[in-house]
Amino acid sequence: MDDILHTDAAKKAIKELFIAFIATVITIAVAAALFTLAPRWRSSWKTANTGPLRVRTFQKDARGGRITYQPSKSTEGGRMGPGDLKKDLEILSRRFARAQFEISLLVGFRDSALDLELKKNAAHYRYAVTLEGNQAVLRIDTNHPGALRALHDYLDYLQKRWVSAH
Repeated sequence: MDDILHTDAAKKAIKELFIAFIATVITIAVAAALFTLAPRWRSSWKTANTGPLRVRTFQKDARGGRITYQPSKSTEGGRMGPGDLKKDLEILSRRFARAQFEISLLVGFRDSALDLELKKNAAHYRYAVTLEGNQAVLRIDTNHPGALRALHDYLDYLQKRWVSAH
């Protein structure tokens, strides 16, 4: 048996098996790296190439407030038009109408004191989405003093934390 392992054919077969094993290990390592890193690279390419898709502004007034979306400079004339912005704000207004005020990018808001206050006053808010030139506006109105105070606090919260998020 020992003589069989020391023949040239056996040595060649063992060498080929070793090379195949090393190639398999390298392939698995590369596949695992791509599986974990590719989504991050893809996400960073999107934001690096386009920047934020929209510019958000938040304004308070005596009746309630406004959330305004307009295309960012990097997307003007591109793929984010006023109609798209209006659709985004319509989705947001429907979520607000269901008392879902949390924004997924803003961790820690759900069930906070402000979130609970907004939910308590949800029936007092009225929503309207309109187009004004190249921007879309979500108008939020209320006649209830507690609801107005909560809305103003919420718009301040969004202004501080959500303006720069994509």
